[in-house]
Amino acid sequence: MAKQLLGKEVTAALNEKIKANVAELEAKGVKPTLGIIRVGEREDDLSYERGATKRCETLGVAYEKFLLPADVTQEEEQQNAARLLA
Repeated sequence: MAKQLLGKEVTAALNEKIKANVAELEAKGVKPTLGIIRVGEREDDLSYERGATKRCETLGVAYEKFLLPADVTQEEEQQNAARLLA
């Protein structure tokens, strides 16, 4: 018989697995970090960013924000992204 998956149970199981992976990486000297590049101050982007940072805090993952003005050029944005990946 099939088992119904409940969102809360699935999320809890995934969170535990991610926390274990984070701890394993930290034991090896690696600090998992999410880089967030935000252009401008759109409310939907700010909401997404708040959700992402809250999830990082829950999971023990560091995050770093790179905030750019709404009028940033594509070239400047790409340069910032390249620095993040370096």
